Amino acid sequence: MHQEMHELGDVQFVINVGNSFYPAGVKDKADGQWNSKWRWVYSDLVRSVPWYSVYGNHDMLQDKGTCKGGQGHAAQINYDHNDRSRFFMPGFSWFVEHPELD
Repeated sequence: MHQEMHELGDVQFVINVGNSFYPAGVKDKADGQWNSKWRWVYSDLVRSVPWYSVYGNHDMLQDKGTCKGGQGHAAQINYDHNDRSRFFMPGFSWFVEHPELD
């Protein structure tokens, strides 16, 4: 993915379609899987753009916020578009527009 992004040169975001932390999701924002399954897998270059993400069914199993705690406790919810330490996912259901790409 790093090589492809380098060759394309103008990547503005990554679309991540869920089931990011198979088989049972992350427990919280400090879960070690953020490192072992994302930060240590994808280079700084690949993580330098927003990762627009949604939950997959496997992501919800251990997450404290998905079924009982609410969005404020959800391990993958991240409202800050500039925070590259995790995916950008401002809610369970959301959208973003890029009129400059039309």
